Amino acid sequence: MKIRTLLYATVAILVVSCSEKRIVKSEDINSFLKNTGITQTRVSEKSEEIDFWEKRLSKDTGSTVDKLQLGWLYSELYKSTGNVQYLHRADSFFTICSKVNGNFDPDIYFTLSQLAVAKHSFIEAYDYVKTAETKGANKYTAALLGFDAAMELGKYSDATQKLELLKDKEAFDYLIRKSKLEDHNGDLESAIEYMENAFEKVKHLNKPSLYCWALSNLSDMYGHAGKIKQAYRGYLDVLKKDSSYLYALKGIAWIAYSHDKNVAEAERIIKYILSQTAMPDLYLLLAELEAFKGDKKSGAFWEKKFLAEIETNNFGNMYNKYLIQLYADDSAATDRALQLALSETESRTTPETFCWLAWVHHKKGNIEKATALYRNYVLNKTFEPEAMFYGGHIMKAAGQKELAKKLFSECLNSSFELGPLLYQQVRKQLADL
Repeated sequence: MKIRTLLYATVAILVVSCSEKRIVKSEDINSFLKNTGITQTRVSEKSEEIDFWEKRLSKDTGSTVDKLQLGWLYSELYKSTGNVQYLHRADSFFTICSKVNGNFDPDIYFTLSQLAVAKHSFIEAYDYVKTAETKGANKYTAALLGFDAAMELGKYSDATQKLELLKDKEAFDYLIRKSKLEDHNGDLESAIEYMENAFEKVKHLNKPSLYCWALSNLSDMYGHAGKIKQAYRGYLDVLKKDSSYLYALKGIAWIAYSHDKNVAEAERIIKYILSQTAMPDLYLLLAELEAFKGDKKSGAFWEKKFLAEIETNNFGNMYNKYLIQLYADDSAATDRALQLALSETESRTTPETFCWLAWVHHKKGNIEKATALYRNYVLNKTFEPEAMFYGGHIMKAAGQKELAKKLFSECLNSSFELGPLLYQQVRKQLADL
């Protein structure tokens, strides 16, 4: 599922009105949307535990055990609420514990690596794993977390090598990472098969968090493959297992919008999610829904809401993708977009980050630069439909109409993933070519 910058259609939009064509049914999800107070309940529970450990720590300020417990609790609070301040507190406690232990505990480095991934500090994440390996770290865990960081940095050969170090090719940890690698390589069918096998491993275990994570990710893949009903059923099964698993509701909201064209239902779901947790990118989805309705004023309101949320909180690099897209579309902010895009490519050399950089140069009118970047770092190196969409525009501007047509044509197979707005843009561009 993709949430992208606001694009306004230039032709009238026909909203699907035949309810029998719709997949998302209100009666399927109404009970989940009545589940208010999810965040408040969890915060209350964790706050009691935090209060207990902080009181202990106040009596023995050097206690590593107490600090580790507080680090775990704050990381759990972040997962539940999306409040980035909890993430920073968790990171702070684990960093302190590492120093107290003389920087010799590899498990703390592994935890710091995972927190760094959450913060989109991918170089740090990779370095933490490397450091852990020098401290006698568990080789299995090092291979897993090393793979995760390497993939984010665009070190795909390194990631593949780390994955092949794992001897048990039927283990859940191997299967989910193999799925991610195949998805990156453009083999969605194999990626789905690996994730299905991974889900079977945890389907009947008493581990709700693994069940929900695996099935929601599998449902995402079903959506990408055009198996929308399977995706919907998967998300519903996740919610039946854990009604507070908001990521599944986010997936259903996208189906309501992208497949059903049911803007009202999508808005209802999204606003419920935002009432329970901090998920700033959903403001941009609300902006897109307003664009779909042709309401520019409301769309601009949600974009400003997103920007205000990012600017008043310490999110670091976590939402750079969206900031780059928004700034690139604002002629007065393209320099800011360029600065962020350059920072991203310096941090990680992935096709996606170079696509953002190429797009910014395109929007700034640097056609030759945009074309060279796209050809050298993006073309045939990623199969993301959004990258194809940007590439089509870049190549059209460069006068390379056949390649532009090919890229836009590839987008036609990804109407669900792109969403109605970009799909309309694709059809218009192909008509012009």
